[in-house]
Amino acid sequence: MTAENAREEQLRLLGTVFSSSQQSVIITDHQHRIVEMNESFVQSSGFTRAELLGRDPADFSRDVNPRDFFDELWREFDRHGHWSGEIRIRRGDGSLMAGLMSMDGVRDGRGVLTHHVSILSDISHLKEHQLELERIANYDVLTGLPN
Repeated sequence: MTAENAREEQLRLLGTVFSSSQQSVIITDHQHRIVEMNESFVQSSGFTRAELLGRDPADFSRDVNPRDFFDELWREFDRHGHWSGEIRIRRGDGSLMAGLMSMDGVRDGRGVLTHHVSILSDISHLKEHQLELERIANYDVLTGLPN
């Protein structure tokens, strides 16, 4: 196998991993505009690919996260070169999604930040389960009255 064939095979493998991942993958440029995403993000966001391209992902979550959420996110990212935490996102249909996200920077050969890569896991079902357990722990199941 030639070096070129090996590179092509590696690119094909990386493309398959990207497109078939159950986790949402979002790539933004240095101005926070979406330049690429996988089908998992398109499906979980409820927006079309065309509606997502060129948008700042924060556009889908500014109204459902604390006011200083993104300021703190970017301070943390600038301090450590990555960020991870919980985020809430408003889907295309208006419903909310709870997500666990990790974001890393991509740098060119000179070390200049060119892109951000985010991996997002939908944890909405876990949050719903947590709320149900809290309700059961704090309220009578039959009457609904506080314990």
